[in-house]
Amino acid sequence: MTSDVSMLARPKRADVRKKILDSALEIFLSDGYEKASLSKIATHAGFTKGAIYSNFNSKQALLSSAWEEKIGNDAQEMSILLEEEFNKQQNINELLDVLSQKILLLIPSHMQWEIALNQLRYLGVKDKVLAQLYKKIYQSRIHNVVMLAKKHELVMKMKEEKIETFAIALLSLFNVICLEEAVQPGFSKQQNVFFLLRSCLEGVIR
Repeated sequence: MTSDVSMLARPKRADVRKKILDSALEIFLSDGYEKASLSKIATHAGFTKGAIYSNFNSKQALLSSAWEEKIGNDAQEMSILLEEEFNKQQNINELLDVLSQKILLLIPSHMQWEIALNQLRYLGVKDKVLAQLYKKIYQSRIHNVVMLAKKHELVMKMKEEKIETFAIALLSLFNVICLEEAVQPGFSKQQNVFFLLRSCLEGVIR
């Protein structure tokens, strides 16, 4: 009878994996990749270190899966934020105005993740596995922005190469503004930052 109860109480594998991923994201963010230990992640999630290894075969694999989940959430959040207004804009000028305004609204909730991404980029210089992970994350982010941009009829008329360049420019500018905001609180709220973002995007999309 006791064994039956314990079997019923045992968490599902998907729930265990989700808790580990959530904890990994939090620890990677607070401690950085190099200092984040699997033991600390396991304790934070409420499991043993063995539970991590039964779901992920390495620290890099855990980081990769955690970032994939984060990217998916980011794509959904950006889509919700932009899509409602996206097709209401009838010309490129209106589109650029709304896009620049909305993108800047994402900075408070994404700033720490952009810092973490920069750390991963730095570590990738000397670690080929992390370099491949960074490349995978980078390509996924570009793909998500391209797919979102293509939902606007004005953008759909552009060449594929130009849409991809637009996505690269958008994410690069977003990353830089997030980093400046981390060092200089209030930086992203300056009017000249809005004009910088808008002007750069206009230069690519025209």
